[in-house]
Amino acid sequence: MSAIALARIRPLWFLALAAAILLDIFGTLYVLRDAYDRDTAFAAVNLISQVENDGSATVETLVSQPGKPVVAAGSRIVAIDGKALPRNSRIADTAGAIAGAGTAPTITFSDADGTLHSQVIEKSPRYAQETRKHEVLSRDTRMALRMGVSLLTCLVLIACAALLVLRRPRDPVCLMFSFSFLLFAATIDPPMLMWMGLGLGGWYDLVSTAAWVLLVIGIAIFPDGRFEPGWVRWLIVVAPLAGVLLSIDEFPLQAAAVIAFILPLALLWGTSIKYRHFEPGIERQQLKWAAIGFATGLVSVAIAFGMVVVDPFPSGPWQPIYGLGVLAFFDLGFMLLALGLMIALIRYRLWEADRVIGRSAIMAGVALVIGILWAASIDLVKNAIEMALGEDNKTFATALCAVLAAGLFGPTQQFVVKHTRNRFDRDRGKISALLDKLSAWRASEDPDEIAMRALAALAPAVHFGSAAVLVDRKLGRELLAVRDVADPETLTEPGSGLTIDPRFVWRFPLADEHGPLGLLLIGPRSDANRYNEDELANIERVAEPLAEALRSALKRREQQDRVRRELGAMEERLARLEGGPPGAAPA
Repeated sequence: MSAIALARIRPLWFLALAAAILLDIFGTLYVLRDAYDRDTAFAAVNLISQVENDGSATVETLVSQPGKPVVAAGSRIVAIDGKALPRNSRIADTAGAIAGAGTAPTITFSDADGTLHSQVIEKSPRYAQETRKHEVLSRDTRMALRMGVSLLTCLVLIACAALLVLRRPRDPVCLMFSFSFLLFAATIDPPMLMWMGLGLGGWYDLVSTAAWVLLVIGIAIFPDGRFEPGWVRWLIVVAPLAGVLLSIDEFPLQAAAVIAFILPLALLWGTSIKYRHFEPGIERQQLKWAAIGFATGLVSVAIAFGMVVVDPFPSGPWQPIYGLGVLAFFDLGFMLLALGLMIALIRYRLWEADRVIGRSAIMAGVALVIGILWAASIDLVKNAIEMALGEDNKTFATALCAVLAAGLFGPTQQFVVKHTRNRFDRDRGKISALLDKLSAWRASEDPDEIAMRALAALAPAVHFGSAAVLVDRKLGRELLAVRDVADPETLTEPGSGLTIDPRFVWRFPLADEHGPLGLLLIGPRSDANRYNEDELANIERVAEPLAEALRSALKRREQQDRVRRELGAMEERLARLEGGPPGAAPA
C-alpha cells in the first residue's frame, strides 16, 4: 500500500476505533437504563417490550390474568388515557408516557393486524414479582452474564483490530479485517440495542453490512492478498450487492441465511487451495488456525440465527435462558472469528503481534470470565435452595451462597490467574533457573561442559533449531559447544580458520565487564518461525552471565594447565638431576 493511501486511511481507522469504543461505552449505559428503567415502566402495567428496527416498541402481556384479555406479541401502544402517541413513537418516549400516566391508565393497543382494543391496567410491582418467582436466573445475574459476554466479545474484536494495524499497517488484508472487526464491535450487543432504540436502524444496517462485506472479501484474499481461484475476484462486485440484499428487512430469511453464512463458508474452500500451495511450516499453521476461527465463528453465528428463526419468542421460565443462549452463540461466533487470527498471531507469530499483547490484559479477561461464571453458579444454587426449602429460607440461601462465594471463588480465581501467569512466564522461569546454575557451574565445571549445559537449558526456552558457542583465543576462535548441528565441521573452512555458518542468523556477543569473550550463535527456530521479542531478550539475558562463567572456567583451566606444565617441567628436571631418562622416578 502506498504511503499516500496509508496517510489517508490512518485517520479513518482511528475514527473507527474511537467510534467503536464510544459506542460500546454508551451502548452499555443504554442497555442498563433500558433494563432497569424502561423495562420497569412496562412491567408496572403488565407488559414486556421489544424494540423494533425503527426505534418503536412492540409489546405483549407479561403475566396472564383471569378475566383479562391477553395482549398478543407484536402489538403496539397507540394511546394512553385517550392521548394518542406519535406514530412509531420510540421506546423511550413510550416508556416515559407510561411512567407519567396515572395509577390505572387506559391503554389502547393496535394488534399486528391493525385491530384496536383498550384495557384499564392497574400499575403494580406484583407483575414483575410474580415472574421473578419462576425465574431460573435473577435479572441481575442475567444482566451480568449478558454484559460480561458482550463486552468481552467487543474487547476481543477491538484488540485484534488494533493488533492487525499495529503490526502490518501497510497490508490491505490486515486493514480489511481490522475495519471489519471494529465495525462489528460497534454494531453487536450492547450498542446494537442503542442503534435501534434511537431509531437509527438504517444506519445500523449500513455499518453492519459494510463489516460483513469487508469480512467476506478479507476471507477470500487471506493471507497473501490474492484471489484464488481466479473467479473469486468477482466477489468485489457480488459482496456489496449481497450486502444490500441482507440489509432489506423484507428479504426472505432463508435466502439471507444462505448469503450471510453459506457464502463465506464456501470461500474457505479457496483457503484450502492456498493451504496446499504453501510448503509445510509456519504459513500452513497460520492459515489453518485462521480458517478454523472463520469456520467455527460463522457456524456459531448461524446457530444463533437458526434459534431466532425457529422460536423467536419462547414462553415459560426458561425464556431468559434461551435468550442468553442466542446471545452466547452470537457473541461466541464473533469472538471465534477474531480468535482464529489471534491464535495465529500469538501461537504462530503471525505478523509478530505477540510483542504487542499484554499478559495482564489476558489474565484480567480470564479473571472476569471466571467471576461471571461463578456469579451464575451461585445464583443457580440460591434458586435451587429456595425451591427445595421454600421462599421463607431466602436468608439461609443468601448466607450459604456468600460462604460458597468466599470459600470457592477466591481460590479458583487465584488458581486461574496463577496458572495463566505461569503459562506466559514459563520461558522466563527457565532462563532464571539457568542463570542460577551458571553461578554454580563457573566454580566447578569445565568451559566445554558449561557451554553444552547452557545450550541444553536454552533450547526449551528459546526453541532454536541449532546453536553454538565460540570463544576468542590467542590463536583464533575456539568452538566450545555445538547443539543440533549434524556436521560441526561445517563451521570451519580449510585454510581460513574458524568461520561462521550463514545458517546462524543470530549472533550474540559474549562479553562481561572485562571485555568481549566470544559469540553465541543461534540458528532459526525449530518450527521455522521468527523469534519474538521475549525470546531474543531471554537470550540477551543469558549472554553476559554465560560470558562471566566461561571466562572464570577458562581462567581456571589455564591455571590448571599451567600447574600441570610446571609439574611436568619439574619432573623432567628432577629426572635429569638423577641421571635417568625423562619421566623416570628418582633413585
